[in-house]
Amino acid sequence: METPQTFLSLYLSSNEQRWSLLITVVIALIILTPLCGLFFQCGCDWPGFGLDMRCNIHQANLKSPCPWCTSLTRGLLSVGVAMVVAVVVATVSIAYLAPRSQAVTVFAGILFGVASFIVALGGAAMFTLLLI
Repeated sequence: METPQTFLSLYLSSNEQRWSLLITVVIALIILTPLCGLFFQCGCDWPGFGLDMRCNIHQANLKSPCPWCTSLTRGLLSVGVAMVVAVVVATVSIAYLAPRSQAVTVFAGILFGVASFIVALGGAAMFTLLLI
């Protein structure tokens, strides 16, 4: 009897898929706080340039503080959904780019994964603003 294939065994079976996934997640984590600052104009910045040190959650009596920094639940749900979208796109896109060279395949997977992360995070930010 043949065992059914899972998502991991199907889409993480090659080195290209694993590298694409790993690099996409690292890039997504690096650009997360600058995107938070961009979406909510809260002051969050790049790692190494203060991260959330200038975020408006540190200011007293603010009318609308950063929604992701004030609520761990909102932040984790938004980032989690965007991360899942990015991981799925990064790994699945490689299955369709298989006959290409290894470098092109990995680069395309990273490009698709990071782009989908930014779009999904933007959608999550809009949804977060609707909930406030």
